[in-house]
Amino acid sequence: MKILIIILITFLVSTNSFSISNKKMFDLSEIAKRIKFNTNYKNSIELGKKENKLIMMVIVSERCKWCKKIENSLNSFMIRENNRFIKLIVAKHEIGTEYPNKFTSPIIPIIYYIDPYTEKYVWQSIGFKTKSKISKDMKMALEIRKEIIEEGDD
Repeated sequence: MKILIIILITFLVSTNSFSISNKKMFDLSEIAKRIKFNTNYKNSIELGKKENKLIMMVIVSERCKWCKKIENSLNSFMIRENNRFIKLIVAKHEIGTEYPNKFTSPIIPIIYYIDPYTEKYVWQSIGFKTKSKISKDMKMALEIRKEIIEEGDD
């Protein structure tokens, strides 16, 4: 009986059925190309200032199944072709090197809608979202930014 258990455990470990896999579920740079998103935070901020647009920053992990699923939502026509945002997608492990630490979250995917002038988010959306929910969040972020601008004019 002991020999059978040892053989079974050896089989499970050797086939990676029993161990945690570090296999990437997707390639971030390939997704960024497909969905027409930028991958550089600093360039996106500068472009946002130049074009006076919010940054829609999506933080994902290449080993997260929900992050892979959100690609379909982000790739929908209404989001991909929405020109009211500078769209950015970054990997969670790049925090502190490719984008500021203040945009960290224990939950991914997460979408921050960032004012390029203050580099503060005006709206955030945590977890997997459908395309309709992302579209609603985009509208909400624009409304909040408009209110902030109007308050500043007073």
